[in-house]
Amino acid sequence: QAVAGYGHAEKGQVQHMVRTLLGLNGAPSSDAADALAVAICHANHMDRL
Repeated sequence: QAVAGYGHAEKGQVQHMVRTLLGLNGAPSSDAADALAVAICHANHMDRL
């Protein structure tokens, strides 16, 4: 949800949002995008504590 909305994003959508949020030149692999999305979600959650 932190990366692509309501938790129903397709892999390509997650890759696109991770690329956009992190300012990457290219899209990360599907697995890397998933891992980075988890890290982004965690970082956003930590800001709220």
